[in-house]
Amino acid sequence: TVAVLMRTLGVESAVQPTLEEISTTKSGVDVTLEAALQGRAEMRVQALLGASYREERRAAEGARWPKVIAQGDFGVTGRDPSRNLSTYMVGVGVSVPLWTSGRIANEIKAAEYRAQRQKQEERQVRLEISRDLEKARIEREAMGRITELTSNAAAAARTSLELALLRYGAGLATQLDVTTAQSELAQAEEDEIRARYDMVLAAARMAGAAGRLREFADGQ
Repeated sequence: TVAVLMRTLGVESAVQPTLEEISTTKSGVDVTLEAALQGRAEMRVQALLGASYREERRAAEGARWPKVIAQGDFGVTGRDPSRNLSTYMVGVGVSVPLWTSGRIANEIKAAEYRAQRQKQEERQVRLEISRDLEKARIEREAMGRITELTSNAAAAARTSLELALLRYGAGLATQLDVTTAQSELAQAEEDEIRARYDMVLAAARMAGAAGRLREFADGQ
């Protein structure tokens, strides 16, 4: 059943569509690479890492700039509480990193290296998602053709059984002919059900490649 399939995929859903609903509707929905990149969690992680490394580089570069330091203090002074005087101190200073033993330059280089490595990882993730999507699309299309063939075969077997029954009623066929037609129909319907189940698997893999497995399971 679809419920068993969803549990196998690791997704639980309150709404459980039938095999026919999935194989005739969801399987035909195409997904662009850009939509898959937006849906996959791996790309969201890479986006967060990229933003983090860019911020790290900006912070390292900012250490080169002079910093303005403001200080202030307030207090009281006197020999006794009745003769206390308020005191204030306000100061402004400028800190200039004239020499840091190459620390700032090394921090900038380290941040740039991490950012470049993250870009390479992101390109690899994009390539893997593209491959997953194309593989799922090819599988789905193949299963769509198989499902259509098995459906046609089941329809033809039903027609053959109807003709066999008519011929048997008219005395033009034997009980063996009817039994053979019934057996062929049972096999054709079994093949059709198996093909629809495989079509559900293909559609689920397509949804997984696009990062939409939860939507798929919820029937959205």
